[in-house]
Amino acid sequence: MDFQFANEITKLSIPCPPQDYKPKDMEAFRWVFDAIEDKRNFSPRYFLIPKVDLEKVEKIEDTNKKDLKKCNLFALSFFISEQAAKDRFDYFLQISGKKIYKRFGTQIAKCNIKPQDGVNENPNKFGHFNHHPVKKHEYEARFIVVSKL
Repeated sequence: MDFQFANEITKLSIPCPPQDYKPKDMEAFRWVFDAIEDKRNFSPRYFLIPKVDLEKVEKIEDTNKKDLKKCNLFALSFFISEQAAKDRFDYFLQISGKKIYKRFGTQIAKCNIKPQDGVNENPNKFGHFNHHPVKKHEYEARFIVVSKL
C-alpha cells in the first residue's frame, strides 16, 4: 500500500504501520471540527500536537519506543461506534475541561472505511483504533457528521 506520510514512516527503526494492522471493511467514527473540510479533521496527531509534546517524544532514549510513539502519531484515531467516540470524548472533557473542543473537535463523523483505505489496529477496550491511511483516501468527501459532542 502507498501510505500517507510514507517518506516519514519509512525512516523509523520499526515497521510502521505495525505488521499486525490489517485492512478492514467497517464503519469508523472520528471527532471532527465544524467544517468537514477543516484540514485538522484528517491530519494525524503528529502535525497537530504542541511542539513541546513532540520534543518529549524526541527525548525518549529507547529508539524503538520513540519510533513506535511517532508511528502512532502518524495514524488517524478512529472509533468503532458513535457511542465509543462520545464516551471517550466525555472522559477527556472531565479531566481536561472545555479546552479539548479546540484540540479535538466539536462533532462526531462517520464513514465506511474499506480495505483499500489503509490498515487498522485491533480496537482497544475503549473502542478506539489507529488507522494508517493510504495517500488518496479522500475522507473529507466521505465522512458525514452524525452528532455534536
